[in-house]
Amino acid sequence: MGRLSKVAKTSATKKQKQRHKTLPIQSSITYITGYPEKLFIYQLEASKYWWVRYFAVGKTIPQAVGSSDSLLRQDR
Repeated sequence: MGRLSKVAKTSATKKQKQRHKTLPIQSSITYITGYPEKLFIYQLEASKYWWVRYFAVGKTIPQAVGSSDSLLRQDR
């Protein structure tokens, strides 16, 4: 019985370490020059599009940009 609980704990630990596919890919997070750091673009594993995340009325609002073009990352 002790072995079974050890296997269950190992399985639970693996699940905790996996990142959900709807979390931003850390290396893709790009802050926009001239805007607050609360506004940034990023990519998700679950989407081919770039996303923008911003804060408005005390809430985090994610929204798809609708483009897979990496030129969005360049400062303009």
